[in-house]
Amino acid sequence: MASVNFQRMIGTYTDDFGNTYPNVNVKFGANVPAAVIQQLYATRTAEVNCGAVKLFSPRSLVAIFQNGTTHKFPLATRNTADIEEAVILLKDNNAACIDLEGESWSLVPSTFFSGANFRSTPWTDIPDAKVQQSVAFDYTPDIQASGTIRLTTTIETNPTALNACQKSGLTSPEVIGGGICSGRSLGITPRRFKIQALSTRSGDPAGTERRVARQAIISVKGGSEIKGKITGIAPCAYCVGYEGESVKNVHLLFN
Repeated sequence: MASVNFQRMIGTYTDDFGNTYPNVNVKFGANVPAAVIQQLYATRTAEVNCGAVKLFSPRSLVAIFQNGTTHKFPLATRNTADIEEAVILLKDNNAACIDLEGESWSLVPSTFFSGANFRSTPWTDIPDAKVQQSVAFDYTPDIQASGTIRLTTTIETNPTALNACQKSGLTSPEVIGGGICSGRSLGITPRRFKIQALSTRSGDPAGTERRVARQAIISVKGGSEIKGKITGIAPCAYCVGYEGESVKNVHLLFN
């Protein structure tokens, strides 16, 4: 069994909402390039770590090396320059393929959202037939220092109130799909809240509730802006999860 290096940490980790966590411990297999570990992470100190990151899975670069091994490298920030630096460092140390894996929360604490009014009653008007519409929107990516790209998604048309909640985090949405200069080919899965709710249906036994799960993509990039978008989403959700931006083969975007 390979030995594990427990001697490194992230001095300060900043989550996608702008909250900071000190002294986040990281660990690696023995065959991870030492140059990568030494440049990306600080030497672990004796300071107390309260395990705050157990609330979520940190964003990471997932690298497959030329020797066939796969390793995950947590990233302290979403700054484009930091992502680029880490990607190039991994490429220089024999990483063949690299994906950006976004931060993941199965449940975001409601205390993060001051004044948000979450739903407390089941939906009753969700149809069996899932009619979807294609929606194009502007999106500010983590992997681009400035500017926006155009992406597309599909959203169920009914209930109309839930459809509106899912669109509330989008910038310049158009129900047309496609369009020019689309960023789809960049391999981006955009950041999004995961709406969780319940529904009832007439004719079901009393007390029968069904799970409702939808996504609400967030176009804006800043932590406070992301949190602010919950205002338009909360009325449709009992609670929300969250997935940060992910990019397949991110190594192709940085030279």
